[in-house]
Amino acid sequence: MENYNGYLICSDLDETLTHRGRLIEKNTASIKKYIENGGLFTLSTGRTPAYLFETYGRENLCINTYLICLNGTVICDPDSKDIIWERSYPKEALAELEPISADFGGVLNMNYYCFESSYAHYSEIPNGSNINKTVIAFDTPENCHRLRQRLEAEYRDIFSFNKSWDTGLEILPRGAGKGACIREIKTLLGDKAKTVIAVGDNENDLTMLREADIGYAVGNAIPELKSAADRITVSCPNGAISHIIEDISV
Repeated sequence: MENYNGYLICSDLDETLTHRGRLIEKNTASIKKYIENGGLFTLSTGRTPAYLFETYGRENLCINTYLICLNGTVICDPDSKDIIWERSYPKEALAELEPISADFGGVLNMNYYCFESSYAHYSEIPNGSNINKTVIAFDTPENCHRLRQRLEAEYRDIFSFNKSWDTGLEILPRGAGKGACIREIKTLLGDKAKTVIAVGDNENDLTMLREADIGYAVGNAIPELKSAADRITVSCPNGAISHIIEDISV
């Protein structure tokens, strides 16, 4: 019988654990056996806990330790929803950035996310609120890249920037991100997570793979992530997490 004590698998959600919004049965079955034999499993995702559990169901996601959400700006207890660690910026920090982005060619919409709420317009955000991340959607990858270059040049001391898809720019507090959360979880779990395995598919997973003991890119990952990974596994639809568990069983 395999013994996974001391292992933590930290997986991205979209097109890593799930394909086209659906859980893969092969992954779920393997994760349940892995947990039964002492392993820890969690997600590191841009989604909120409310979205995750309403969409997939708490039990179906098999999370049995701290959850990383909102793209590495919050670590929470998946059951109590208590925040264990958080990075955010005040609404006022967006006062200059918001009109620049809104007037920029190719911007389709901007959305602002707090742990328990989201806002489609800057004017809707209550005064005094702290924002965990802002997401700007564009019509083309080229327009996304152009605005990112401008914002990074002017606001890199306040924000960090990354992408989860070609036409979406995510704005996080400086010092946040999935990699920062991996460092924090290592401290929180100690010997319970002697070997941290991170797996993802896109740019926002880069820091996570670099902080993990073993970083996996799924077969459908972007080239930059594959170059940064320690190992490359099968594509998401083929049950990437199941294959990773098989790897560490050898």
